[in-house]
Amino acid sequence: MQIYSGIQKLLHDFVLTRKFINKSLFELEKIIYLKNLQIKDRSHIFITGLPRSGTTSILNFLYYSNQYASLTYRNMPFVLSPNFSKLFNKKNVLKKKRIHGDGIAYDINSPEAFDEVFLSTGNQFIKDEFLNYLQLICLSQNKTKYLSKNNLNYKRIDLIHSILPNAIFLILVREPLEQANSLLKQHLHFSQLQKNDDFIRRYMNYLGHNEFGLNHKSWNKPVNHQDLNKIDY
Repeated sequence: MQIYSGIQKLLHDFVLTRKFINKSLFELEKIIYLKNLQIKDRSHIFITGLPRSGTTSILNFLYYSNQYASLTYRNMPFVLSPNFSKLFNKKNVLKKKRIHGDGIAYDINSPEAFDEVFLSTGNQFIKDEFLNYLQLICLSQNKTKYLSKNNLNYKRIDLIHSILPNAIFLILVREPLEQANSLLKQHLHFSQLQKNDDFIRRYMNYLGHNEFGLNHKSWNKPVNHQDLNKIDY
């Protein structure tokens, strides 16, 4: 979010609020780039679990082994067309620390959880097009295995496994009280950031990152504790 100029923010707002743009580019990209890449039986990796459990650290560790293809900031906002999007974002940007305050640095080539834009399109579209989508991502980076970090994939494990029978799912678990404290800290932090800069709120909403902040969505319906600003919740 910090690496975007004013023009880039306008472009993100325009593209990510109009799903037909990304879907149209996806169809065009299939015509131009799609090949019969045999990836169905590969051991693709899907990292999932509660946010603030270490998913980004594991993603970076595996991605920089140079064995896997993954979506990066270079693919934004044209997330459904990984080959086209590389033509737009050519300029490299120096690494910056994430606004999470956790010391993790990133640049335009860093992997991130952008495949939710595709996966939020519905189960039938996933069944019909997921293999094509992964092929396009792998082709864009000359790899045959895909790596994903997506906290919401916990609810799609059966669906993804039915498409990719040899996929590996890494479900991270953190000590519960530390987990809750970290989530609360980030919720308060991002709520303030989003009040000061509404693009941060919109950007996270486009990508389905509603784990904390003003657009927070509960993973499960709370029973006894409704106050989002307390550790009890």
